[in-house]
Amino acid sequence: MQTEWIELATDSQGYDAASAAAPDIVQSFRQSEEYAAIDAVWQSHAHAEGVSESICREVSLLPSQLHRLYLLASDAFSETFSPTLAVSRPPEDPLIDWQRVRADAARLINFSQGDLPVWLAEANYASQTARDVVLSTEKFCAFQDRAISAKELRVPDLATGLERAARDSYHTYGRGVYLFGGMEPYYLLTGGAGHKASAIYVPARRLIIDLRAGNKKILSPDVLATTFAAQVKRLADHNEDFAKSMAMAEATIHKSKLVLMAGQIENPAHHIWNFYPGIEKIVRGGHSANIDELQTFGSEFLGRFTNIFPEFSDRHTHSPRAAIHSLNPFDPSSLLFQTGGYFITEMLKQRLLKTSAASAATLPATDVPYVWFGLRVGSRSWADQAEEIPLLIAQILAKEPRAQFVLDGFNYPVGEDNISQKWQTAIQDIGDIARSIIKSSPPSAIITNLVGQKLDQALVFAAKTAVYVTPIGSTQHKVGWFSQGDGIIYSGPNILTTRPDRRPGCWEVENILVPKYVIGSSVSSGERRSINDNRPNLENIKLDFDDILQRILDSLKNWQGLHS
Repeated sequence: MQTEWIELATDSQGYDAASAAAPDIVQSFRQSEEYAAIDAVWQSHAHAEGVSESICREVSLLPSQLHRLYLLASDAFSETFSPTLAVSRPPEDPLIDWQRVRADAARLINFSQGDLPVWLAEANYASQTARDVVLSTEKFCAFQDRAISAKELRVPDLATGLERAARDSYHTYGRGVYLFGGMEPYYLLTGGAGHKASAIYVPARRLIIDLRAGNKKILSPDVLATTFAAQVKRLADHNEDFAKSMAMAEATIHKSKLVLMAGQIENPAHHIWNFYPGIEKIVRGGHSANIDELQTFGSEFLGRFTNIFPEFSDRHTHSPRAAIHSLNPFDPSSLLFQTGGYFITEMLKQRLLKTSAASAATLPATDVPYVWFGLRVGSRSWADQAEEIPLLIAQILAKEPRAQFVLDGFNYPVGEDNISQKWQTAIQDIGDIARSIIKSSPPSAIITNLVGQKLDQALVFAAKTAVYVTPIGSTQHKVGWFSQGDGIIYSGPNILTTRPDRRPGCWEVENILVPKYVIGSSVSSGERRSINDNRPNLENIKLDFDDILQRILDSLKNWQGLHS
């Protein structure tokens, strides 16, 4: 039956749909010896107890898909409570002070009095809304600053309210999992690109305490089962270590090793917006010495990490990406921790530009009004970009002959590259469009083609851009986050449901010059990468040529006024 069980566990429809279609298979698994063995391991850990070595060996040898299936079939995540939501009703349990739990949750996901960092408190935000958005997101990362400064991660116990220290930590598929002791062991689950505090999980109660960090997907039973299936395996392989960890007195737990992880998402925008801000906070807070080792993974979009943060040159390691990361399982003296953030300060921006200028093959001129066109194919694209950009270039030169032009699309990482091969078809297609635009433009036009160039090259040109025209998304971020020129972002009508000052590209960076959005008419829905691709605003669109031209000319006139 194992084959049928594994198929059920990995069905792309998700467990609810798959189990409803095959109740007999679910029932056979629940009645199996395999289910009973996994249940013994999981339930014993839920009550801080050990289990026999023979059962652990049996569970360890089972396919990981059955560990995941057990968590789904046993309803391991059946209760949910949102303590920061007033209308959310807690489970019936008179022994728990749920008002205290609400207060504990609020403290966990907020800055304590006086510990809002000065660089967030006094930053030059694009607007009051931008400040509100940043702080309402950054508050879910406030626990990181406290943990780094104390070299210990502490979270209140559900039953008593006492703060307990982490006794185990591992990271899987971008989620951080931290285990705490007590009569009923519990977990802190972090997620999102900036590793926000997302939930507390109490296995003995099958209870998810949702901290409402905006990471709804990672709290679905299917994703939770994937996250904690890794722990089933770790418990089976290291049950004796688990039992010793649970037996340790709270007062005896002290961290002798703090290992910091940077994220693994293969997207440069997340490195710039989410990973580097977390490291910068440690440096600016004066806590670099608390980090015993700093690990980075995957593509080095702006080159070697220690070129950006030389403060960690003596403690940095770089490795390939991996699904699961762990130190010594169930060792309370070590902590594998991931930090992050959601705001790019001016200091971080200048650090990244300085690094890029030191490695870029070519630097832009300082007294030239650059007009930047971001190119894209498949989704979020300007349908007539190949035909209309050369016409724009011709008319811009007729009014402003000093103007030079930049074509940008996909940029290669400066250092290790583990991602570009995946996008070779798109890179070729964007490159073909860029070459077509250059061929069709006036011979006098000076055009820098950044498609297929290194990312450092793109950032140094972005910083000197007078005006840019890009689609919504990462294509805009690389220029908009670093430019002090006017921005024109084009998108389909769906973006109108988002307030202008909350739209992508309008709030993520200190001293950002807020771009203007131009709404095009949709010509197609845009390509999705998979059935699970739920990204918004993917429409391919047509734009009003005359409107775009006038906006660019107005921006160039403004640039002349500032540089005359």
